[in-house]
Amino acid sequence: MIQKEIESLLAVQDLSVSFTSNGRQTRIVNSISFSITPGEVVGLLGESGSGKTSIALAILGLLPSNAQIESGSIRLRGRELLGLGERELQKVRGKEISLVFQEPGIALNPVLHAGQQVVEVLRAHNSWSRKRCREEAESVLDQVRLSDVARVYSAYPHELSGGQRQRVAIAQALVCKPGLVIADEPTASLDTTIQADILALLKDLQQRLSLAFLLISHNPAILQKMAQRILVLHAGRIVEQGNASQVLREPQHPYTRHLLACVPQPLSEAH
Repeated sequence: MIQKEIESLLAVQDLSVSFTSNGRQTRIVNSISFSITPGEVVGLLGESGSGKTSIALAILGLLPSNAQIESGSIRLRGRELLGLGERELQKVRGKEISLVFQEPGIALNPVLHAGQQVVEVLRAHNSWSRKRCREEAESVLDQVRLSDVARVYSAYPHELSGGQRQRVAIAQALVCKPGLVIADEPTASLDTTIQADILALLKDLQQRLSLAFLLISHNPAILQKMAQRILVLHAGRIVEQGNASQVLREPQHPYTRHLLACVPQPLSEAH
């Protein structure tokens, strides 16, 4: 196990998370374990309420106040993250692990220019000059295939389309060159055409920058486009895992077969 953790970028072991509501405690994540190696894309598949987002928030230390980690370990390059103070966690978020939210319209600050929001991530982790931060922000906005970077940089989020806002959010996630990106349903709020463009962008960035991804989705067809390995999450437990092609073509668990049956087109036809 020690050797495995050294080789892994992220190693989650026996993680359990519970929420308390109206005095009642409910376990949302139940003793899950998985690892991600550098440059690997791992898909986390499950329907709404299965615990996917809670896992992401636990990794980043962003669980709400009514949630608690009951047990487990979360190691990044062998370093235990559980138990770190907020100041130490702030050094990890954005710099070593970043998060792309499902809805950029909510994730982005409506009263700050788009480019400024990318700059703020840089300034949180560097002592660079404003000029250098702006140049780096404009460079990463260009990398995420935003045309007319100068206009986008100075625009407020409401002045951008949904696809443009998500590209800004991806730029935020990548600007400090983290080793791991957690993408939580990154295309769910977009229409089909833009969804395909964003997935193609993520795949290209992952390959060019050798990024590791934890790609979260309820849609098997989305994961098929990027994931090398898939974990199937049901009621807070991993019920099936393995090579992406194997899990999607020859599912062993009834829940996985149920999810595949809900895909509007056969996976063999997904691009």
